[in-house]
Amino acid sequence: MKGMIDILKSVWQKLMGNEFTRWLVYIGIVAFCFCIMYNAGKMLGDWIAA
Repeated sequence: MKGMIDILKSVWQKLMGNEFTRWLVYIGIVAFCFCIMYNAGKMLGDWIAA
């Protein structure tokens, strides 16, 4: 398990060390959150309407 965390840490540091990939990571996180919120809102809307 520890080896896995070390690999993730080094990958994360490589990503964050580069300005371009850092922005890609931020955009990815925002898009992911937006997707979750959108789907949760749709489900909630269906639930309220039912």
